[in-house]
Order: sequence, then structure tokens, then C-alpha cells
Amino acid sequence: MLENHHRADAWIVLSHSGFEEDLKLAAACPFADVIFAGHCHSDIYGPVRIGNTLVVKGRELGVGYATAEPGGSGWAARTCTFPNATAVPGDLATVREKISLFSRKLASPLGTVNEPYRNEELDRGRLLREIAGRLQSGLGADAVILNETALRSVPLGEVLTLGDLLAIEPFDNQLVHAVLPDEHAQDHDKLLTQLAECVGSLVIAPTPLPSAMSSVLTTGYLADSHLGGRTHQAGLRLGQAVRRVLATALPGGATEGGEQ
Repeated sequence: MLENHHRADAWIVLSHSGFEEDLKLAAACPFADVIFAGHCHSDIYGPVRIGNTLVVKGRELGVGYATAEPGGSGWAARTCTFPNATAVPGDLATVREKISLFSRKLASPLGTVNEPYRNEELDRGRLLREIAGRLQSGLGADAVILNETALRSVPLGEVLTLGDLLAIEPFDNQLVHAVLPDEHAQDHDKLLTQLAECVGSLVIAPTPLPSAMSSVLTTGYLADSHLGGRTHQAGLRLGQAVRRVLATALPGGATEGGEQ
């Protein structure tokens, strides 16, 4: 900014750090006019004003967008949702047919939602705790570590659809066995503290973690980004684990691979 302040009328930041981090960024860089946050998997969209800086994020998963414009003595920002199209031009008929096909696929039922998740807003912490317990015993892992932001909280009815499953776990996380770096294998408290600082609330099984632990079952994202990347596949995606715990398959319903 010091090198280029005379060349710019305004400073707009596009960030991929998470909304909470962008609030800190706004406080540390008061010369920024607007910070567009993104991809932090939180329900916070703003706009939030920190000093003279606005922090705002568009609705995720293609639901909407954020705008900012100068006015008066500063900037104004808002979040918007995309409108439902009432008419589609004839030139886009083929595209509309493809969209309709995907809509039908997303509406395909995968199973009956189990209690206590039926007709409720999904409690992703509760679901992940149940998943972690099953994974630890079922796959023979020393321990399981998952982050709550690996899932989205969505309203559920009585039937789980493919669209529901993809809304809950849109990241296609692969589960892996990750070998812990020596420093983390010796100091579990430090490991959990560092992970929580980076990705938010954690779900672990068992609690407390076993003292003699050299590897954990986790997502490929956590393993590659924060645990050194020494992994081997568990042969299961997180979305498959979500489906198995969340719903009971319908008679003659979709195969296990149908969720892909």
C-alpha cells in the first residue's frame, strides 16, 4: 500500500481466509475499503464494518453474491440471492433441459432419515460424533479426528435425497489414515490446539486420545493441509459415512455408489 497508494483510489481485497480472519485483516489493514470474504463454510455473510473497512461475503454454493459500491464518504455493501428465472430464452432450451435432468437426479431418494435427525436442522456436531465413533471401531483406527466445517448444516425432512447429501458434504472428502509427524504424535494437546485454530471445532474419538497414537483417521484435506500428508486411503468417502449414519436405505433404492 505504501508503494502504490498514489496510484489507487480504492483498495478492494478478495480473500480466501475465512470471515473471522478477514475481520482481523480489516483491523490490521485499515486502508482497505472492502474485503470480499469467501469459502469459509460459515453462516456469517455481513456486511460487518471494522473501522472504515467493510467485510462482506456472498451466499455460498451458488445461492447468491455480494456487492459493494462507493457512496457519500465511504462504501456500501450488501448480500443478494439470485432470483428465480421466470422465463428462459429459446437459445438456452438445451441448457434448461440439462438443468432439469440434474434437478431430477438431485431429487432422487437415498433413504429414510433416521431419528433424531428427521425433520430437524442438521446438528453436524452430533452427526460427526456418531460417525467418528463408528469409524474408529469399524475401521480399526487408533483415533478419528474430523472438523465440523467438513459438513454443512441443512434442514432435513423424512427422506434423504442426493441433493441433501451433496448439500451436507459438498467437498467430496476422502477419508484417509494419516501418519502423525513426530511432534504431534508426542504432544496431542498441541496437535488439537493447532488444528482447532486453523479449522474450528473438532470431533475426536475416542476421548481423550490414546497416549500411544501414531496415526489418525481423518479427511484428506486435514491430512494434506495440517498433518504432513503421509497417508493411505481408508476406502471410504465422508459422504458415504454421512449417508450410512443419517439414513436407512429404501427397499430397492440406489446403490452405495449412487450418491456419487
